[in-house]
Amino acid sequence: MALVAGIFFAARLVLFTIYWSDPAHRFQPLEGWMTPGYIARSYQLDPEIVQDILTIGTDNPKAMTLSKLAKSQGLSQDAFFNDLQTQLDAYKGPNRD
Repeated sequence: MALVAGIFFAARLVLFTIYWSDPAHRFQPLEGWMTPGYIARSYQLDPEIVQDILTIGTDNPKAMTLSKLAKSQGLSQDAFFNDLQTQLDAYKGPNRD
């Protein structure tokens, strides 16, 4: 069991490393299916910063999509995305690609 678990987590580490090292996955345009965790990784931000930007607490499920967050805040998806993108761009700073 320990060997199977070790292989599983090693394979997972390799796959995540390959996925997130691809520049195509950095600073992606916002889409409704994305989660706060995905945004944090894509924009290379601390997850707590993304939670602050989205004004969600730590008690909210991390798997909540941007579409659901927009709906829960009573905003249209376009307005929500425009505001979020503006705030994310402010965190990018001059040292980011």
